[in-house]
Amino acid sequence: MRLRVLLTVLTHHDLPRLRRALASVRLQRRARTVDVDVVVVVNSLNREYERLVVRTAAELGVRVVATDSNGRPGRGKNACVDLFLESGCDYLCQLDGDDWLYPTWAQSVREHLRQLPQVDALGIVPIDCLGSSDGFTFEVEQGLDAAVWGTSAAYPFDSTGPGVAPLWLEAGTTASSDMIRLLSRAAAARWRFDEELPIGEDTLLSLALLSSHQRGELSYWLTMASDWMIVDRTTPGSVQRTYSHKEALEPLRTKAAQLVDPARSSAAELPILYPPLLLSTDEKRSWIERTWRLKATASGPRG
Repeated sequence: MRLRVLLTVLTHHDLPRLRRALASVRLQRRARTVDVDVVVVVNSLNREYERLVVRTAAELGVRVVATDSNGRPGRGKNACVDLFLESGCDYLCQLDGDDWLYPTWAQSVREHLRQLPQVDALGIVPIDCLGSSDGFTFEVEQGLDAAVWGTSAAYPFDSTGPGVAPLWLEAGTTASSDMIRLLSRAAAARWRFDEELPIGEDTLLSLALLSSHQRGELSYWLTMASDWMIVDRTTPGSVQRTYSHKEALEPLRTKAAQLVDPARSSAAELPILYPPLLLSTDEKRSWIERTWRLKATASGPRG
């Protein structure tokens, strides 16, 4: 039986990067391995940007939905969850509009679900980044680095089993160890993103899923499949650059402690999959260099 994946592309500003994301998404819609349904979700307080996205999506033949935004990312991500639960799809993958996919995404998703047919949540660790110095690093242009990983990388945690997450150990970090890339219907129906946090909503979801995994309610795995997507950490006006991690840290810790025991909050106790990569380091580098900035959309409105 063919699997259906709802791929939601969430955007709140930056039309050029959204066009880049959608260009990479179009390659997946022709995949023979899974059926991919695509929808753009606009979570923006800027009505002009919303109109631009609606027009762009119409030009590209992509469905678009606008949220009633409160200026926080959680509301847009919950809109993605709601669309998924209303659909007939088996899994949800949410992509931020400033990130983009490798052409191997759909193939890798299908292989993961073949190996883990009962998985409810799947997180990638580590992940390839534009504007990072972790991993195999190369210069895309002067002053701009990209970093990619392979499954030969060392185990991503200091130890296995119970432990304390960086949220409680590292001053100023609100990040989680992994990026949730797939959610089953059972997982999506159980937890929602916090709509008040300015940043860290992904971390809170990861810890909530970890808590469910510890109680045996859901199957939560990590994967070293770094051939799914590229995260763009250079986006001007992104929420990570707009809001202070230091100010968001204590509210996030308080909410997280209500979900999971801090002493057992490390993702190191989750099972982890080391699949063979479908792209070599050189192939990743070639893809990033060819697609990181589309000439046709490198300049234009950001909203």
